Amino acid sequence: MRLIENWKPVLFRSWAVWAGVLAAILGGAATSLYFYTASQAYPSTGLIILNGALTAAAGIAGALVPLLRVTRQKNISGDPDADQ
Repeated sequence: MRLIENWKPVLFRSWAVWAGVLAAILGGAATSLYFYTASQAYPSTGLIILNGALTAAAGIAGALVPLLRVTRQKNISGDPDADQ
């Protein structure tokens, strides 16, 4: 396995990378909110719904990573007019 020559543009422009970052952030927020609501004697319904929504959004973003990984992006796939 070798590192590609243009790894910096790929890292910062790839939709798959950004979807993975979004999934990690949403998953961390959902976990933090879960521990907060679990520490409450009577957690509010709004926090429980928000926790479910964050968990679902993290799952969707994580499920999109493989699809976005194989999707061709003109701005990083070697298109001659990509940066214009």
